[in-house]
Amino acid sequence: MTPTRLLLSFSLAAAPLVAVAGPEVPDAQEIPVPAIPAPLGARPGPSDLPSRPDLPDLFTADDGSRVATLVQWTQRREELRRTLAYYAVGQSPPPPGNVEGHELRSEGALGGLVRYRLVHLTFGPKRGLALDIGVFTPEAGGPFPAIILQGGTPPGAQELARLPRGPTQGKGVDVLLPASMPGGGGPAAPVPSSAILDTPGTAEALASRYHGIFERGYALVVYNDNDCAEDTTLRLADGSWAFRSTRFLPAYPGYDWGILAAWAWGASRVADYLETDPSIDSSRMIITGASRAGKSAMIAAAFDDRFMAAPVVTGGGGVGAYRFAGANHTETLEVMETKYPNWFSPHLHEFRGQREKLPFDEHWFLALCAPRPFVALEGDADPISLPEAVRRSVDAARPAYALFGREDRIAIHYSHHAHAFTDEDWTAMLDFADAHLGRGGRALTYDVRAFGATGDGATKDTASFQRALDSCAVNGGGLVDVPAGHYLVGSLQLGAATVLRLEPGSVLRGSPDLADYPFVDVRWEGRWQRGRRGLIYASGVAHTGIIGPGRIEGSPWGTNGPDGARNPVVLEPVSCDDVRWDGFTVAQGGNWAVHPTYCSQVSISHVTITSRRDGIDVDSCEHVRITDCDIETGDDSISLKSGRGMDGARLGRACEDVLIADCRLTDDRFACVGIGSETSGGVRHVRIERCTCHSGREAIYIKTRIGRAGGNDDISGEDLDVTAPTFLRVNLTEGGNASTADEPVGGPAGYPFARNLSFTRIKVDVRTLVRADEVSALQPVRKFSLTDVTGRCTEGLRLANMSGVVLGNLRVEVLRRCRQRGLIQQLPVRGRILPQQPWRRAHDEL
Repeated sequence: MTPTRLLLSFSLAAAPLVAVAGPEVPDAQEIPVPAIPAPLGARPGPSDLPSRPDLPDLFTADDGSRVATLVQWTQRREELRRTLAYYAVGQSPPPPGNVEGHELRSEGALGGLVRYRLVHLTFGPKRGLALDIGVFTPEAGGPFPAIILQGGTPPGAQELARLPRGPTQGKGVDVLLPASMPGGGGPAAPVPSSAILDTPGTAEALASRYHGIFERGYALVVYNDNDCAEDTTLRLADGSWAFRSTRFLPAYPGYDWGILAAWAWGASRVADYLETDPSIDSSRMIITGASRAGKSAMIAAAFDDRFMAAPVVTGGGGVGAYRFAGANHTETLEVMETKYPNWFSPHLHEFRGQREKLPFDEHWFLALCAPRPFVALEGDADPISLPEAVRRSVDAARPAYALFGREDRIAIHYSHHAHAFTDEDWTAMLDFADAHLGRGGRALTYDVRAFGATGDGATKDTASFQRALDSCAVNGGGLVDVPAGHYLVGSLQLGAATVLRLEPGSVLRGSPDLADYPFVDVRWEGRWQRGRRGLIYASGVAHTGIIGPGRIEGSPWGTNGPDGARNPVVLEPVSCDDVRWDGFTVAQGGNWAVHPTYCSQVSISHVTITSRRDGIDVDSCEHVRITDCDIETGDDSISLKSGRGMDGARLGRACEDVLIADCRLTDDRFACVGIGSETSGGVRHVRIERCTCHSGREAIYIKTRIGRAGGNDDISGEDLDVTAPTFLRVNLTEGGNASTADEPVGGPAGYPFARNLSFTRIKVDVRTLVRADEVSALQPVRKFSLTDVTGRCTEGLRLANMSGVVLGNLRVEVLRRCRQRGLIQQLPVRGRILPQQPWRRAHDEL
């Protein structure tokens, strides 16, 4: 990139470089903006809130409890978002869920090196909203990470008519005073051309300006943020903002969002489309912009987990904390609410002169981005940016990144300029993205054959593979390509940002020699012990994975070797973050196939697994997605675990936030989805959706034993098609392997629990619909729901020691009476289970 072709300081001409001081409290002569009733109702104002000179704590929940775990942080994030929506930026409508794109034109640029497409998006109520975006991608390769830039109208798109600016806009005076009203301060001003990003009129010119982006392997997506909400302080006769009468705002009258939130909402609609565009890597999207667009980029990333944020010279209401703004003519809360209250929530105006009473500060936006990369791009000569305020925000947000072990992903970069967006900023942004998202669209590729692999099926290629993998990791990550061939390998270890790509026709076959699998500490049946490393192993790294469509065949050994150590599984990442497996086949003989342990952000999609033992064992992991997989096993197709006995309870590593969706699950003799029996650390927040289950025993089996403690919370299934002896079994007394030494948890603390079990829209062809009578009266199941079930069974329900039972719309043909201990329900001996029957506690048995 050359500075003359990339300098963007012209995009900021509408923002004065020196902020003017505003009154410390609202002027009594202000004409208020009419209130808009919004979903969050009314919350405390400044007079009801305490003074907090320090930045409000991220980890103190609304109920006063302390946030210490990632699960608690997930819940806390929603509290932060609600607070920011109410007080800071205004309340936005939910995603419309119906974004569609129609390509209007396509042309080459830069001599055929870049492809430009103009895409017309439609969405919203009755698909009545629209937005034109320009998508630039390198012509060869892909999919590409995308930089989303809020700017001017994309080349070839129609310029929309715009409202004039408010009579006092840009003059440094209170825009709520009577002079701002129609007729109060003279005619409204026309919009100067410099207020719009000076986007070149042709795709060729714009591609030429940003050529360095494409050379580094990124896509560029541009749209006019004023096509989402118009940046004007013009007011209507009733005092309301004129910007609410155009663009997206009229479609959602029950929301009080400001202009910046509307721009951020528009960026999310762009992301909705990009997720469907095969040329874009939607897992690597970067939102950026400068000044007011930088503010909205920060907001977009805080409210939309798909974005990495790179806001540029944001000033007040941006990265810097309000509480520490004020010196060097910075944009304070008072300045922003004097000049641009229309950008923010209407409730923010009440805090002028009382910033220490704000129940939030700007570091909350940054913390909400964790663990996604966030870089604040600042100018060291920018008069409206106070370095101390920026530093305070970043430092205060860093503990949220520390929860994920990713303090390195939040940073500040100072370039040598004033209030501008320059080539130096672009370079810093792309360098930061390369470091944390991979090397642009040109991920470095390492061919295993170039490192000596033969692929002849007889020569051991372990050393050649490992050299390729190590070179990839040491050089910052990329792809390790496996061309067609049969490769005989022992245990391999993947490094950070390293993805193994199995080309069509490639087969990795695990060596039959146990000496090719080094000894390490492994997790086995809920305990750490000595064992042999998995065939493909990773430990303590991020952004690693395997993509298809090749095949991996595990070693033929069973679970335990002649030395008593656990034998190798096929895939085994341990303590890794961001693990992605997609598109390949795994075959395994006598041991588990796939065993992620202590990992976070695991995605397993379009993977086919055949195994005589378990298919996927998820062991004390969080944020796991298993989607569109075909799994056929002799044991559990998918098993969720979290440790066993006193050891597992002491470590307290839960298995949580697991989605199993759109999978075809078949097992010969155990469960399609087994939850336990090692549940001492807890298994919670599990959703099983739209799956086909063919089981030799139970489709879903929640199992554990007295003495293992822990339990199961918030387990749900919906839209399941089940053929099995039993649809659901719950055994909390003696479920699972009894031969494993437990060191049990004694007394009442050792009784495992289950609560919030919910299943709906189930189609069954089973012998027993539900068997849940293996439950101790000392620890009953609390809240069990079974609704909307169709099909047939030989036996209906066996339930015992439950409270909060809900049954409804069970249209199942039953061939004999159901049994319940501890519950009474009138059921026919034959025919359908009657819907919505009343239940009550009892001690007798039917």
